[in-house]
Amino acid sequence: MSVEGPEASGTSKAPATLRSALGIDATTTIGDTVTFDIPGISPVSAVVDYLNHWFIGLHTDDALLRFYGRNAFGGNVDAAHHLFATDTDGKAATAAWAAWLDSVYA
Repeated sequence: MSVEGPEASGTSKAPATLRSALGIDATTTIGDTVTFDIPGISPVSAVVDYLNHWFIGLHTDDALLRFYGRNAFGGNVDAAHHLFATDTDGKAATAAWAAWLDSVYA
């Protein structure tokens, strides 16, 4: 699933806003666990597997969560996730992540 963030996620401050919402701070490194709440899904506890200024990679037992700082190229932040749980409702997950991104940048 892929969700483009709202227009407000196209600013130079977008990566810092996203990191804060994901529980990532200046001391977070690859291998650390972060926890955040996605209404409609549940609290997410994920391991950081890639981290730079424009890209955040997280994984759980049943998902790869990828966030792209496309604002660097004139776009908006994008969330592109691979959800492997057999009981995943793709439409509901997409709606939940879209609502969450909208709230992060509200």
